[in-house]
Amino acid sequence: MNTKFWHSKPLGAYRVATELRKHGYSVKVLDYFGSWIEDPQVLFELLDLVIGDNTLFVGFSGVFFTPNKAPGTEIIRRWQDYEDMGELTVWPLPQETMQDIFNRMRDRWPHIKLVYGGTNSNLKVKQLISTMDYVVKGLADISAIELADHLRKGSPVKFMPSGSRAKIIDYDTKATNFDFRHSMVEYTETDHIVPGEVLTLETSRGCLFKCSFCGYPLIGRKKGDPDYHKTTESMANELRKNWEEFGVDTYMFVDETFNETTTKIENVLRARDIAGVNLKFGCYLRIDLVARFPEQLQLLKQLGLVSAFMGIESFYKQSAMAIGKSTDPEKVKETLFLMKQTIPGIKLIGGLIIGLPYDNPETLETWVPWVVSQDCPIDMPRFNPLYVEGTNSDIAKNPGNYGYTLYFDEASGKTLWRNQWWDQNQARAYALRAMEQCWDTGRIRLATWDLLGMHNYGYGPTDFDNISIDQLDFVSIAQKKNQQWLDYQQSVFTYEKAQNV
Repeated sequence: MNTKFWHSKPLGAYRVATELRKHGYSVKVLDYFGSWIEDPQVLFELLDLVIGDNTLFVGFSGVFFTPNKAPGTEIIRRWQDYEDMGELTVWPLPQETMQDIFNRMRDRWPHIKLVYGGTNSNLKVKQLISTMDYVVKGLADISAIELADHLRKGSPVKFMPSGSRAKIIDYDTKATNFDFRHSMVEYTETDHIVPGEVLTLETSRGCLFKCSFCGYPLIGRKKGDPDYHKTTESMANELRKNWEEFGVDTYMFVDETFNETTTKIENVLRARDIAGVNLKFGCYLRIDLVARFPEQLQLLKQLGLVSAFMGIESFYKQSAMAIGKSTDPEKVKETLFLMKQTIPGIKLIGGLIIGLPYDNPETLETWVPWVVSQDCPIDMPRFNPLYVEGTNSDIAKNPGNYGYTLYFDEASGKTLWRNQWWDQNQARAYALRAMEQCWDTGRIRLATWDLLGMHNYGYGPTDFDNISIDQLDFVSIAQKKNQQWLDYQQSVFTYEKAQNV
């Protein structure tokens, strides 16, 4: 996550590593991938320590790959300085630079395979088929094991040829046969957890809803489907283990919709009590559910909620209804204020999409100025243009049903949308102007992932109350981030050298 001014461990690689280890494989997860590849000499010094004759593959978890930038420029100054608005990046460095690294790896260790995965890897296949040996689409809890077994003992694995080097593994993108209910992510000493750091955790998978702009692979599942909810015992065990072994009590819950049912929140609360851990956490909330079931607020407060990301998308009723958001926008506004009153100090991010059906420059002026104003309880508005290319959403599959036509934009080299009012470039410009207004009025404050990521530098959730992001001491923060990376690098080398004595 090179565009962020903080760092934390994403979940995916450690989820896959846990399953591989349970099946008898040793796994080394290298965090800070963008930093390692900035200095290939140091990277290969480490790889010499961890790759051996029995190494099967080197895997790349690409969900959070973002372009590497010059030192210090990852610090947010203005929105367009780091603009990650919907862009999908295959590698942190240019393709030719990465190809040189892959060639060196294959020359030095001709027996290993290179594998790319992540929940959005299906959107990157065209760029990967000439460089990777395998591309794993979707959730890899099972397919990673089957691939490892295939490489170690020749057992069969299903794959689809790509017409180039890569074999595409895409037969079970939802890991339907994986026992998620009783699973947990188990960190080991080789993962170099810093005592008390913030970790990511999932208590459920998938989403009940099917918003028309959403391209996540597991949407529209059944309410309360037990296959996609961890048991209370599994959650309690994971919370207890992380607390007893690493002193972790602060989390980023990454469930697609943490508050999908009140019963689910109650189950997590029971797990918390069984584990005996006082939690602090941030999560994705669906605000229309909070509006419909206000009793959730007291439960979330009791559980330890300090910040929430909410996909509000639009405060124009016709647009909200067109994408699957049925709650009246005025009720949403009331609920935002209620959240602030019920959970003092809570920090809120509101995701807002410019260019949805029925939204246009005229209708936007009925609600965007309120979001930008100091009266709005959202701490960090996030205006983004609607993206269609590179998603598996219903809008992408059926643009005409929503009033869009697609066209190739020669300037950007991308397929963009237009409708009867405007086009994607104009919507993007509008989103940037709205964000600039928020910056100019000090409306951009730390919330959710940014707020919790700062926990790893020793900050608490109330340390940034009433402080806009551009008032932060970025020089000190950049120094902390760099020191965190250097400490991690030293920890990895010290550990691996000890294993090779």
